[in-house]
Amino acid sequence: MSSESIEDRVRRLGAEHFAVAEQDITEFQGPGDLPGWDSVGHLRLVQKLEEEFGLQFTVYDIMEFNSFGDICATLQRLLT
Repeated sequence: MSSESIEDRVRRLGAEHFAVAEQDITEFQGPGDLPGWDSVGHLRLVQKLEEEFGLQFTVYDIMEFNSFGDICATLQRLLT
C-alpha cells in the first residue's frame, strides 16, 4: 500500500480525473461541483478508485458517494 494517506490518494485521483488542481479538491465537493462530475464521471471515478485501492465497491457504497469526504470514509471502513 502507498505511504500516502487515503485522503491524499483520493484527492490526487480526483484532481487527475477531473483535471483540476489537487488543492482545489475539498472533502465537501461532490457530483455537480466539478466539471465532468456527472453520472458518467461518477462511475469512471469509481472505477479509478477501485483500481487504485484494489477493491470493489457495492452498489450501496457507490450511491452513498455524495462527496470526497464520503468516499474517504468508505475507504477507511473498507481498508481497516
